[in-house]
Amino acid sequence: VTQEDYDTYDLIVIMEEYNRRNLRGVLREDPEGKVRTLMSFAGSDRDVADPWYTNDFETAYEDILEGCEAILEQIIKRKR
Repeated sequence: VTQEDYDTYDLIVIMEEYNRRNLRGVLREDPEGKVRTLMSFAGSDRDVADPWYTNDFETAYEDILEGCEAILEQIIKRKR
């Protein structure tokens, strides 16, 4: 992700807060609130479960599916 990406796109979706901390090195700040966690779209403040540590790919899949479905619902509502 670059500053140009931030300027170009309406939304930057991250999986966990660690991603946000890493983005601060590139973006410095998020004045337009474009950086959001995937799970925030599903009404949760938790990170997507990380199978790297748990080897629990099913939970990661379920989190990602839930977040993506929530994003899709918001997009559909905007189009109406």
